[in-house]
Amino acid sequence: MAHVQGKLFWRDLERHHPGISSLRLAPEAAASWKQRILVKTTRSVTAAGAVAGVTGLEHRVGSPAAGT
Repeated sequence: MAHVQGKLFWRDLERHHPGISSLRLAPEAAASWKQRILVKTTRSVTAAGAVAGVTGLEHRVGSPAAGT
């Protein structure tokens, strides 16, 4: 499980910071990554076959979105 999470983390960094080659992140890169993990996008297919997406903050205990 840790391997999968590590790969997802690195994939996100490469996607948003092409050419990155180190885990030594600039403060703004780290802050933007932290913001991205708070947001969850869910997609579903409507009856008409269109893809609908909903983006919002996850409400996890301890997250800023949860207020705890």
